[in-house]
Amino acid sequence: MKIERIRPAVLQVTLSAYELAALMAAARWVAEGTEGELAPEALEQLRQVLASYETAIGPRESSRRPSHSTRTGE
Repeated sequence: MKIERIRPAVLQVTLSAYELAALMAAARWVAEGTEGELAPEALEQLRQVLASYETAIGPRESSRRPSHSTRTGE
């Protein structure tokens, strides 16, 4: 994953097909209001994408990100 700031409110994001697929799967799961757990493989893919995102934006930007609590057991 590569993220470049073009202007203050405009980012250019370069993703691998794998990363884009993981994001689209998560978006579809949320948008369709699917009940139950996300498949373990999809969850692991999302975690990898999030790790890539954190690396791409760097420590300065990630410190601005609001923290979100996670469900217990994850």
